[in-house]
Amino acid sequence: MFNIKHDPFHNIPLKKKMRTLKITLKKKKEMGLSEDDIHKEYFLKSQLYNFLKELNDDQLDIVLHKEGSIMCSAVPGSGKTKTLVYKVAYLIEHCNVDPNRILVITFTKESAEQIKNRIKNILSESHENDIFSGTFHSVCYRFLKEQNILSNHTHIDEESQKSILKLLASHLYNEDNQKSIDVVLRKLMNSISHAKNNYLTPEECLKISKDETFYNVYKKYNEYLNSHKNIDFDDLLLKMVVEIKENEIFREIIKNRFDYVFVDEFQDTNMLQFDIVECFANKTNNITIVGDSDQSIYEWRYADSENVQKFAESFPSYTTYLLNHSYRSTKRIINCYNSVIQQESNRINGDIITTNDIGQKVSLIEFETPDKEATSIAKRVSDLYNIDNVPLSNIAILLRTNYQYAAIEKALIKLNVPHQLIGTKNFYEGDEIQFILSYLKFIANKKDVMSFGIISNMFSSKKSKSSNRIESAGWNEFKKQSQKKRISKIIKIIDKCDDMIVKNNTISDIINYIINKIKYQNILSDYYDDAEEKWKNLEELLSLGSSYVSIELFLIDIASSLSGYDSSRDNLDNNYVSILTIHSAKGLEWDNVFIPSVVETIIPHSRSIGSINDEDADKKISEERRLLYVAMSRAKKKLFMSYCRTLNLFGRSANVKMSRFLNNLPLEDVDHVIF
Repeated sequence: MFNIKHDPFHNIPLKKKMRTLKITLKKKKEMGLSEDDIHKEYFLKSQLYNFLKELNDDQLDIVLHKEGSIMCSAVPGSGKTKTLVYKVAYLIEHCNVDPNRILVITFTKESAEQIKNRIKNILSESHENDIFSGTFHSVCYRFLKEQNILSNHTHIDEESQKSILKLLASHLYNEDNQKSIDVVLRKLMNSISHAKNNYLTPEECLKISKDETFYNVYKKYNEYLNSHKNIDFDDLLLKMVVEIKENEIFREIIKNRFDYVFVDEFQDTNMLQFDIVECFANKTNNITIVGDSDQSIYEWRYADSENVQKFAESFPSYTTYLLNHSYRSTKRIINCYNSVIQQESNRINGDIITTNDIGQKVSLIEFETPDKEATSIAKRVSDLYNIDNVPLSNIAILLRTNYQYAAIEKALIKLNVPHQLIGTKNFYEGDEIQFILSYLKFIANKKDVMSFGIISNMFSSKKSKSSNRIESAGWNEFKKQSQKKRISKIIKIIDKCDDMIVKNNTISDIINYIINKIKYQNILSDYYDDAEEKWKNLEELLSLGSSYVSIELFLIDIASSLSGYDSSRDNLDNNYVSILTIHSAKGLEWDNVFIPSVVETIIPHSRSIGSINDEDADKKISEERRLLYVAMSRAKKKLFMSYCRTLNLFGRSANVKMSRFLNNLPLEDVDHVIF
């Protein structure tokens, strides 16, 4: 789009030149010249005009701020990603910065790829190196692997974690009660994750909580991972921070690796992630963090609200920029979500401004019951599609909790409205996918006997006799001793895949070899009624693996999806109504958004309301308010909110009130109807 090197105005300082061109452009418009005429007259030999007209003054200031640290607070729809993209492109094209000396960290793999591709499209010429971009976890993995700190380790997903903990903590649950097992395992997983994200060893947890039961499980869990050369999702961050703190050579490598560091969605970073970012940017201080404290909704995932203050202390000469011009929503929608977030104290952002149309009034409807509410939503969605010709892909229904799915889905099915439930089960969690991933995990790590058990037992996670023999004798000795025809066949497949890895075959090539060799399509037909659908999932996995040659990196990126950050991005372009939780909707937008059950006990959630003695009550309520703000700001043209007078709580009908967050909505921008 732009090529500053070929700019005919190159003798004028760049910032002054852009300001001058903007003034000239405005004057020429006032004279009646069209943009085409202006373009021909002033920019015939330059692509700079295209670059210029894309940015407002605040965005331009950030792009042209070359040296030093920047804290950019950006309201919803303010073009923060565009600004980040142009700033990186400006550094590469105008300042001759090597792309490989630029680090961009995002929270989803899709965002990282999107930013990288958008930068490539802007640059006037191709460059030998790409920018270094990825999620925190993938970036950490690449550095730890590069320095041989994670030699031959493989990543385990949540299902593998559950299997390991089920083995180690069998004394804590009733084997005949699956619900009991699920509750215990989930609690253990959350507690271990919390400990690792707060840099706590089993011994430190014991000192703090005096809980010997958890100490024993946590300690055994870590020992199991170490002995089997496994790492979980949290280990990637923890091991990175441990090496930074304790390994001087590694720390110097990290400090000297990049000249510029960018972090998107900084408000969602946790303690470990801040330590990592600080080390990357410590030498040059050329760091740009982009985020919005008003959209901080992940404290339950250990996001640390103190990181903004820590940034200010670590980079005291930082410059603050505010992007508060929203290009997404209509004025009425913005006025409404402005009124919600203005109730927050200690905000960084001011009011949101826009030049968009005023738009339709926000719909706020009161119903008697959730069933009547769901029926009305389904009817309105059907009318948008069938009468107003709105594509279903432009409609979303955002829920606070998973249990709201049932009533909404039932109503949509009744009216034959195509829809997709996003986030109920991740694509990668399907048995047919997990089975193939188990092959990949064992190919990458011959100590991962849990994965071999799944391969040899066909979908079961129970340890097989073969797994025990591998654990005691090692893979090479096991291969010599193995007599069974079925196991010998598995060994040959794995040996062939090892050869393919050496030859740099893609992950798709390896998966394709496995599924053909074991006649996987026939197996799925024998095991499942929906075999055709599962086979389509395998085809999608093949497509996803086509750009990878590293099994480990492929598994890390899958783990990002399983963490929940990416799950909402699958298949959103299909012509379905999207039904998803508000947390999953972060970073997305639709023309038409429905938010049902905006009542006390749902948003704010009953867990957040707390008691009088709850010291964190205000903090929890604030996060719930921000959650509603995020939901409302997903809407571009029409926003429909609703609530009920009664809810079915714990099997009993209970009276509820409209959420406190809606009390200050501007009456002139809301169409409030009571049924």
